[in-house]
Amino acid sequence: MSKRVALVLGVAAVVLAAAAPALAQSGSANNSGHAKDFSGLVNIGGDREMYMECQGTGYPTVVFVSGAQDRAETWSTTKDPSEQAVLPSI
Repeated sequence: MSKRVALVLGVAAVVLAAAAPALAQSGSANNSGHAKDFSGLVNIGGDREMYMECQGTGYPTVVFVSGAQDRAETWSTTKDPSEQAVLPSI
């Protein structure tokens, strides 16, 4: 496994671990069965925080790690507006 793949998998694991408490809290406080959209800093331990955005509903959960101090919009932007985005429905 390359170092880059290992790094991406490691970051994805941290994001999932960080999301679990936030999603559990919003799910238990929400009687409709759907978690509300969330964006903000999440404590990941060791006096560190990570910015996270959670949107939408459904299964399976999809995690995008944009990296390089970028946002998730990277996955839905194209140079030519007439072109289809990588994942347009997300």
